[in-house]
Amino acid sequence: MIIDVNRRELLQAYRIRLASSKDDLQQIFRLRHQVFAEELHWVPQVNSGLEHDQYDTRATLIGIFDSDGSAIGTIRILFKPDIFMLEREFAIFLSDCPAGKMAPAEMTRLCVNPRIRRSGLGRQASQALFYAAYLECLSRNVHEADFVSTPAFVHSLLDRGFPCAPFGNTKTLSGGVRSVAARMYWNRLDVFEVFGLHILKP
Repeated sequence: MIIDVNRRELLQAYRIRLASSKDDLQQIFRLRHQVFAEELHWVPQVNSGLEHDQYDTRATLIGIFDSDGSAIGTIRILFKPDIFMLEREFAIFLSDCPAGKMAPAEMTRLCVNPRIRRSGLGRQASQALFYAAYLECLSRNVHEADFVSTPAFVHSLLDRGFPCAPFGNTKTLSGGVRSVAARMYWNRLDVFEVFGLHILKP
């Protein structure tokens, strides 16, 4: 899947796609290390400069890449029956799941290069990543996806019109990160309102 992100006001040189090559994966893991290890300190820094874990081998990885192939944004999606981070690393939220069960998909490791955020394109990049995640879920007939993030980011999604709702209370994860679990309801999404375009088939 390749999506032309020009229509979402991202710079013309950038392309968003499912990561399918070793180089794509390395670029995504390098960006994740830069954001989650070096900037946020949510995970330990490693000598390789690549942040990856056991979930990546089974996940769908989406990246935004610039003209030289460097990843400037990424999101990861896991689908059932795979094990989710919500069942392990984020198990503190598990008992609060709506209707007592997890969604059939989980979105994790969303991040955008700090340089892109400073340029003012961070919002457009995250919009493009969520649009790609929506298309990937749609292609699998999956209409809900859980994720864990900061309360501020969840509120920003709500302000943008995303049909998501936090469940349970804000909790402190390892490393002192204040986080909240939320569910995205893709079947309630107004694609034109949120993304400014009509539905494109995956």
